[in-house]
Amino acid sequence: MNEVLSDYIEWCKEPCKESQAIEIKNLYENERFQKLYKYTEENPNIVADVLKILGSFLKEMDISKACATAHFCGALIESNNVFDIGNNLIDLFEKVINLSAECITKIPDINNVDWNILLENFPNEVKAYHGSELLTLAIMAVITRTSESRYYLREKKLYQKLELLEPYIRSIVYVTFVHDACYDFKVLVLAPEIRKGFWMKVHDIHNCFYLFTLLEAELYKKGWHNDYGLKDYTFNEEIYNTAIGTFYPKKVYTIEAHCSYQTYLAINGQEEEKSNLSNMIFGEMPPEYLPKLKGCPIIVMKEDNIKGRRSWDSNFSSKCHDGLSPHIEILEKLTEKEVEEWIDSLLNKEQEKGIISKIQKFIKSLK
Repeated sequence: MNEVLSDYIEWCKEPCKESQAIEIKNLYENERFQKLYKYTEENPNIVADVLKILGSFLKEMDISKACATAHFCGALIESNNVFDIGNNLIDLFEKVINLSAECITKIPDINNVDWNILLENFPNEVKAYHGSELLTLAIMAVITRTSESRYYLREKKLYQKLELLEPYIRSIVYVTFVHDACYDFKVLVLAPEIRKGFWMKVHDIHNCFYLFTLLEAELYKKGWHNDYGLKDYTFNEEIYNTAIGTFYPKKVYTIEAHCSYQTYLAINGQEEEKSNLSNMIFGEMPPEYLPKLKGCPIIVMKEDNIKGRRSWDSNFSSKCHDGLSPHIEILEKLTEKEVEEWIDSLLNKEQEKGIISKIQKFIKSLK
């Protein structure tokens, strides 16, 4: 191991000073960090090896220094597209989020505290809380760019603690967005009233309002919007460019749905208005939560007979990080026969559920 790197790691294993735990960016003034920074800048060919070594030692470092190191790693990752240490960063993130949540729990009035006193009583919790902002920026570097890191983060089951920390750690809200963003997610879209349908793939989208925004735009761009009942749809280039992340508007736009987006349960022939309401897809939910049949997520597009169209603002439909690439890829059309087969499968599924429900009620009546 290079001497500059080994000296830096040994320094990171030592507890940081109190002032550095509270103002973590002061760690970057240290001579060892400056030497490491210069070393990687002058030798770009060794960045991948440096990242791998630093990632493997994060768990042995002082928490404050580990967070600062992770932030430095995030910058190297963004400029070099090397993602090998994504799991190392997320393992550290898990530890820091758990400790930060404990910090919030133990210190209710966290905005009016003497951090130096608290550092003596709760050193790890305080270090984690003050290091979490920098660490979060590093986490975003990997979870926005690789599905493996995103799914590994989900395995940690940290979502409730992330929500708890949102009011206190500004950057956490972006992690919650990306946490739920789908990646290369294949969805079946059916328009049963006109016997049409197609497959699509959804990328880096964290809520269904976002999905609807891009879906209508992509149907328009393919010239399919009239076929799918979006007859009065008007393409707005600024809204579209905001959604794909190439434009950042100075104002918030209102976006309107031009049809009713429903779950596959809407196939079952209920009264139209009731069907719209009871089977409506929640716009705030992530696409991966769409109801599935045989493991396949399905969206049903129907004419909207409810008074007043659904609408949302463009804050729901904008990307939160440059590492994301939100878009919808419309794949092949279904043949009319394939559409009929899917509709028949869905109707049979609903009938089966209805029969089972009746049997269950009958059995209960016998008890």
